[in-house]
Amino acid sequence: MSTKTFQRPTSTQRAVLDELRRLIHTGQLQPGQQVRQEEVAASLGTSVIPVREALKTLQSEGMLIHHPNRGFFVTKLNRDELIELCLIRSALESLAVEKALAVLDDSVIEQMSELITAMENSDKNENLEELVRLDRAFHFTLFAASRSPQLLRLIDITWDQSDAYRSAFFVDPEHRAATHREHRKILNAATARDADTVTLLLDAHRLTPVQTFSERTL
Repeated sequence: MSTKTFQRPTSTQRAVLDELRRLIHTGQLQPGQQVRQEEVAASLGTSVIPVREALKTLQSEGMLIHHPNRGFFVTKLNRDELIELCLIRSALESLAVEKALAVLDDSVIEQMSELITAMENSDKNENLEELVRLDRAFHFTLFAASRSPQLLRLIDITWDQSDAYRSAFFVDPEHRAATHREHRKILNAATARDADTVTLLLDAHRLTPVQTFSERTL
């Protein structure tokens, strides 16, 4: 197999890619917002080349969409697309939960409990960026216990496509309080190794943000 065309990503390109992902995950880049490569390059103190490559990577992952003669935009989903994404996540995550709870040990339960406490502290400190990161860590701590790397990779992609909407959901203090309550119910069901209940709770938990958005918001 020829490897002459292979180019390993530079550290700068990787750093730009990670920063753009962070901005989308935390909602600092909103769905539908244009991402101008010159502005990104200037803000990060780099050339447009690594920015352009990072944008192409995010486009291939579905996080950005490219419009000819207009540029790159954060992917904006309508309600039907978000619901479809939730259904896909439900199928993937239900499988991960079933596999995880069959082999779950108490150390995973302890990690999930610690993450809930950390999320509640981040909420009190109004650190929404940290809250979004910890929320994802809470769920993936459970999914990772399935010991299924390919399944995790697919779940990760679906989360990337909807993270900006989760960030918008967390802006409301009442939504954050509801999330904490739902997380504790999920933790209790996981502690009991009750896969059916965990799956039902995750389904409701997943759809709650979608139901809060009006068609105008999306």
